[in-house]
Amino acid sequence: MRQILEEVFELTQLPLWEIEHDFGPDATGLATSNKQNYETDRQKNNTSQGYEKVLVMVGLKYKLFSAFRFAASCVDNESPYFESLLEQTARRYVGVDLVAGDGAYLLRRDCDLVAVVGGVACFYPKRDDSLSKG
Repeated sequence: MRQILEEVFELTQLPLWEIEHDFGPDATGLATSNKQNYETDRQKNNTSQGYEKVLVMVGLKYKLFSAFRFAASCVDNESPYFESLLEQTARRYVGVDLVAGDGAYLLRRDCDLVAVVGGVACFYPKRDDSLSKG
């Protein structure tokens, strides 16, 4: 079944593989039960239990997922999964011109990965970043 779903995912990319060039990574939690409520769990500081973390790369113009990965743990950082998302996207699309994301991806390594595929990285700074850090 998984192989069939992956093939369907590949086929959904075909209409946009030449015209989508800008992408954005992000992560979200998927409830493992219908009884989970993120808002309630967030108030209780219990958002890591009952959720599975999925990381995605999304086309910024047409909003189609270009890549996805499930994290090993709900509390994993997002950045270690970025390379895989970018590789999947670069393989499926003609060009990657821009990758825009939040501060979770603002690492020299991630910016270099975007440059390797021919794109420009545009990541928001982290809250505690300052110009003195270089």
